Amino acid sequence: MTDSADAGRTVSAFLASLGLDPVVIGPMSAGTLLEPGGPAFGTTLSGAELTALAAR
Repeated sequence: MTDSADAGRTVSAFLASLGLDPVVIGPMSAGTLLEPGGPAFGTTLSGAELTALAAR
C-alpha cells in the first residue's frame, strides 16, 4: 500500500531483494483490508488472491 508510486517501487524492490514477493494492493486507504475485521485479516492468501480482493 502506498500513496507514492516512487516509494512503492522502492519498497517493492527492497522486499524482492530479501526474497519476498511484494504485492501492491493500492493506496494507504486499502490498508483496511488487512486490519482486524477486514476481509484479509487472519487469512492465508496468495498474491493473486490478495490483489483480486483489493480490486473489489
